[in-house]
Amino acid sequence: AHGDLLFFGTQYFCFSTIRSVSFVFELRTVYAREHNDAGARYVVGTWVANLLCELHFLAALSLLYTAILWLTTGLGAYHDSPLLQPDRYGYYFLATFLITVASSYTVQLCATIMSTEQQTVPLFIVVTLFIAFFSGFPLLLSRMPAWEHWAAQVSYFRWSLQGLFQNQFNDNSVYCVGTSCYSILSLYSFRSYSKWTCHHIVMGITVCIGIAQLFVLLFKARRGSTK
Repeated sequence: AHGDLLFFGTQYFCFSTIRSVSFVFELRTVYAREHNDAGARYVVGTWVANLLCELHFLAALSLLYTAILWLTTGLGAYHDSPLLQPDRYGYYFLATFLITVASSYTVQLCATIMSTEQQTVPLFIVVTLFIAFFSGFPLLLSRMPAWEHWAAQVSYFRWSLQGLFQNQFNDNSVYCVGTSCYSILSLYSFRSYSKWTCHHIVMGITVCIGIAQLFVLLFKARRGSTK
């Protein structure tokens, strides 16, 4: 049950970042005007300022969201310890916050590529379903054909979920079907890297998405495109 909660709860929060689409389209005219008036450095400065403001907002939402789930669903109680284990909650919060930032950057990148909000929403849904499908939860990594492994490697949802599973379960955590029991981490092939390595991989993918967004903004601003 905790595995389902980690997957669907995080996915729900990622989809909620679609709310920023309208804001991105409002900023597009500003980027184009500032580039024409003062050059690319002002576009970069405005982008950084908006990024920092968004980070504070996403951190507050992540803190509220994770605290509610942690205290009301049993995520904070381990079978071998009644303590809330703040170190485990700290990782849960950081991982949720980071994947939310990655999702927010993704929806912003989709919005900067497409011409209208109506085009952006379905594109973001398709991209998010793609990275969620190859996260290793709905389709086990061990059952993926070799030619599909690249999709799991670039899915920030996969790396985030792997870290969350390692944070939530240990080697003694098992999943039983009838008389057969399997180690949860082995079943999902989530043993390959430590949770902090997974966290750093998600961070790297997030930075790449943010940089890609900036290049698209600069390109559109240089063209003077507001649509």
